[in-house]
Amino acid sequence: MGLLSVGAAQKGYAQLISPGKLSRSHADLEGISRCTNCHRLGTRGIANDKCLSCHEPLQTRIAREEGYHATVADQNCANCHREHFGRDFEPTRFDTTTFDHGLTGFDLAGKHTEAACRSCHKPDFITAIDVRRVKEKQGALTKTFLGLDPQCRTCHQSDDPHAGQFETQTCENCHSEDAWEEAERFDHDATRFPLEGLHLDVACEKCHPSEKPPGREPFVRYAGVPFARCASCHEDPHEGAMGTTCSNCHSPSGWQNINRSTFERRFDHDATDFPLLGSHARAKCLDCHRKPPVRSEEIRITFIPGTEEKAYPHPVAENCASCHVDFHKGVFEDNPGGIVCENCHTQEGWSPATFDLDRHNRETAFELTGAHQTVPCASCHVASEDGSEQLRFHFEDLTCLTCHTDDNPHGNQFADASGQTACEACHRTEAWQPAEAFDHDRTGFPLTGAHRDAACESCHRAPPDSGETTEYLYRGLDAACSSCHRKDDPHEGQFDDVSCESCHDTISFRLSSFDHDATRFPLDGAHTDVPCAGCHKTEHTDEGVAFVRFKPLGTACIDCHSDLK
Repeated sequence: MGLLSVGAAQKGYAQLISPGKLSRSHADLEGISRCTNCHRLGTRGIANDKCLSCHEPLQTRIAREEGYHATVADQNCANCHREHFGRDFEPTRFDTTTFDHGLTGFDLAGKHTEAACRSCHKPDFITAIDVRRVKEKQGALTKTFLGLDPQCRTCHQSDDPHAGQFETQTCENCHSEDAWEEAERFDHDATRFPLEGLHLDVACEKCHPSEKPPGREPFVRYAGVPFARCASCHEDPHEGAMGTTCSNCHSPSGWQNINRSTFERRFDHDATDFPLLGSHARAKCLDCHRKPPVRSEEIRITFIPGTEEKAYPHPVAENCASCHVDFHKGVFEDNPGGIVCENCHTQEGWSPATFDLDRHNRETAFELTGAHQTVPCASCHVASEDGSEQLRFHFEDLTCLTCHTDDNPHGNQFADASGQTACEACHRTEAWQPAEAFDHDRTGFPLTGAHRDAACESCHRAPPDSGETTEYLYRGLDAACSSCHRKDDPHEGQFDDVSCESCHDTISFRLSSFDHDATRFPLDGAHTDVPCAGCHKTEHTDEGVAFVRFKPLGTACIDCHSDLK
């Protein structure tokens, strides 16, 4: 009889711990001794880090901030994946008709929006080694949605009509997801043979013939078409008497139209007052020498009067501003010497500027240290709110809040009488967090016990209905235990008139200093051996919340020993 009682007690205990059977995929984790494989003692719910210790491909992708799960990494796994509902329950359940595929990093567009999920998400297309290894071991390679390479060839290798001519390029260079047949994104000018003149009207198949290799499907030859010489496509009417470089005299605009290339190629621009250097050496003659006006958002060329109608109008070329619109819109007009682009830029290219970190520290009043050294220039030198400047380079106030007003989590809690906040009193430029210079022991609430391990925001988060303009509060907080622990009070208000410290300390919630002899009912005799739960029974509130009744309780014998009646 005793053995039956023990067995019944163990079964009931197991039911209290496990609410039900695990699904088939997690069945090997069944049993009380394996609970901590997924759960952490003393903590309700599932532990994300334990889930990810087994689901390694997800852990890897979350760490790289890629894929759908990286967008929900701040949520608990159990929010979407339920368990303990039996062997036949499927933990991964979602509505494919409403799922936002863009959260995975691969937006569905065009024909892709009509494709069935498993037409792409199938084992043949899984290229990620880690996914294949884990899912094959679990026998779940047909169920996973992980491991696809977003390149077109992952799914479309077998229906490639180009016979591998563009293996080093992406399909998106030419095609869209709306229709494969139309290469609407293809730009012949981006190839090594830009089309100009009469070439623009030539049908594609005139230069790109169809080929039929033995034993293979026919395809159109696009790559490897010879074009180095005009004779590759055109017969030479001069039979070699004029050399092999037709472009010395002719242009694609028409065989009879003799172009200016011969003159331009032979002309030595370095013999002028404006030698061509850097990007200027790569510019076409007509970029600068064409009939005015020459205007764009970046270029505004001023020509020497009287040369405008010549075949090669002459730009003034006194300085950069003679041809280039001032990107900074006059910000540096007051500098010594006026606007001198060479102070920061070279003719090799506008970017990167020669005004580097070393010059910033030597020539400005704001030395860049710590994390400031890695911040892009445009993060601080943003456009003025009134739109009068392209970028702001002059600052009257060099305090932290000049740049960090919008991301100041403290509001004016630490402002002095003048309204200034000395961020450097607690923070360093090496890293905003942790606030290494701050010592909580100097406040009216030194941190002891478990409080030392608590995250700052767990105590300093402003209540949503407090009316505060900042997310976090650091001043004026109530130091009483109930100010933070009201919601997790296990006593349901029985001890509102007693301080928590009377029984508990900050090291552990377990009783540390409670003395029953200090109550109205000192324990003596056999009462000293009675378990607490023998007298202090579990009750439930009207809302069904369980709690232990400590007071009020009667102290008469008959209050507990009903058999005395």
